[in-house]
Amino acid sequence: MKPFEWIPGLNLGIEMIDSEHRHLFELYNRAVFANDERFERDELFQDLMDYAHKHFTDEEQLMESAGYPDLEPHKSLHRSFVRRVESLRSSPDWQVLDFFHEWLFRHIMAEDTKIKRFLDSRK
Repeated sequence: MKPFEWIPGLNLGIEMIDSEHRHLFELYNRAVFANDERFERDELFQDLMDYAHKHFTDEEQLMESAGYPDLEPHKSLHRSFVRRVESLRSSPDWQVLDFFHEWLFRHIMAEDTKIKRFLDSRK
């Protein structure tokens, strides 16, 4: 597997969210590059879930305070992510990492950019 590199096109211009997204990339890369002795599957899942909950809460609070009109559908996507990761708990590592990689990239590009456009429209 290749590292998940942060590219400028993923920046939303919302420092808190961009920083948290970069940290999620770091969690992914830590799992990809961990050798067998250091790789603790349960620890990775817990780190991922803890940080996902923190990030989703922060992002949802930002959307709510800004009056983002699609808050509930966005929150539903977050809940679906959590359920899917939980369902993959006993799957091979590569399936978990493939899902994580695909979901995060697609979510930032398709959904989180809507938040940026909404916030920019209010300026």
